[in-house]
Amino acid sequence: MKKVYLIAIMLAVVTASGAQGLRQSVCFVRPQYTEAERNELMNYVLWLGRARHINESRYLRHNLLPDWYGSGVLVRHGEQLYVITSRHTIGYATKAKVVFYLHEGNVVYDNCPVLGTDGALLTLIQMPADCAQHPLPIATTLPEDGDDISVAGFPMLEDNATWQLAKGSVGNAWLEFNGLAFIQHSVVIDYGAAGGPMLTKNDNGYQVAGVNVSRLAGREGIGLAIPADSLNRMLDGHPLKMDANSLHELEEFKGWDWVNHHAKLPDSIRHASFNMPLDAILLTKDLKIDKKKKNDRQDSKKNDKKAEKEQQKPKTDKADNGKSVKEAKANEKNKADAKKKADAKKKADAKKKADAKKKADAKKKAAAKKKKK
Repeated sequence: MKKVYLIAIMLAVVTASGAQGLRQSVCFVRPQYTEAERNELMNYVLWLGRARHINESRYLRHNLLPDWYGSGVLVRHGEQLYVITSRHTIGYATKAKVVFYLHEGNVVYDNCPVLGTDGALLTLIQMPADCAQHPLPIATTLPEDGDDISVAGFPMLEDNATWQLAKGSVGNAWLEFNGLAFIQHSVVIDYGAAGGPMLTKNDNGYQVAGVNVSRLAGREGIGLAIPADSLNRMLDGHPLKMDANSLHELEEFKGWDWVNHHAKLPDSIRHASFNMPLDAILLTKDLKIDKKKKNDRQDSKKNDKKAEKEQQKPKTDKADNGKSVKEAKANEKNKADAKKKADAKKKADAKKKADAKKKADAKKKAAAKKKKK
């Protein structure tokens, strides 16, 4: 019996040390915006709202809030350490805050450079040379349907980022969705857990089989992860895209010009990219602006506003001045009375003229009859 207890205690120690080991590799990630970036993005938050793209406006605004965060995983490529996370966790920031929550205290790395994205759902962050945490190896083989997996990250619990290591299984090892390949598994990706690793385990310990990006909309208990081969392609020199550059590309698309063009995009494009709202906006760059039509439209709007203003002005004056309203009503009544009198007089004159003609005809007829006799 004592041996059983001893084995149980040893397993508990191994499990705890394994979890602590993962805490050295799985991190909390938060975007760090400059004031200029924040101000520029807030302009687009307003324009998105004015264009009635409420979901996109709300999402972009949330990405700028101090409590916006996600998870990430530390990996090594050559001699350099990187954190891979989900793209929407970082948004359009050029710097990121990375935190490792350890039992003995937190290890914080501020202003880590965001190198770019894979153009889809992943972002790569460069860690400083003095980073002493432990990277996880990337799996060389992908899990198959039914294989056991683990998911690590920092889902939110009562407004706090909380460490979690959850177990599940692969439901679909190759799911194609919106032109991208995913691994579908049975662990829900709650807010804050996106960007954390999907892990498999072998004799050497945990390895990164994918990076979690979201839950599957419309299905309960389903998570989606980008498979490990996509991570390797990104690390092996796949061209990275800097989302922050999007802000500079969009400078020519301010105001209603952008709103009008953005409205022409199919709903499917806007809905598919609302997590990264400026992606859809960039697509409007291919929609050319006809300057003549643009000027005609602006002139038309000016004329419409002028006519509307003129039309509203007397209403406003009447509303502001009761005396003017009373006088106007009196004038209208006087005009109506005058018209009524004029019509009555005209009618009387016509009757009088008709009677005179009738009398003259009768007199003429009588004279003719007398002459005949």
